[in-house]
Amino acid sequence: TTESADVPDNTYADGQRANRACQLLENFSEATGTPFFLAVGLTKPHLPFVAPQKYWDLYNREDFKMPANKG
Repeated sequence: TTESADVPDNTYADGQRANRACQLLENFSEATGTPFFLAVGLTKPHLPFVAPQKYWDLYNREDFKMPANKG
């Protein structure tokens, strides 16, 4: 299952988290000048696979060979 829409990255929660993490990295590195650790939890990719359309357009599904399902 997939979802794709012609939307910016920050439409999805992971895009918003990534943008915020980048902002924090810029702020911390400029403000403190000391080492720090930043962990960012992303929720995708998990079924259903959700991403802006521009990322789906990078690949042709027909180019991927799926293994036989023996289940």
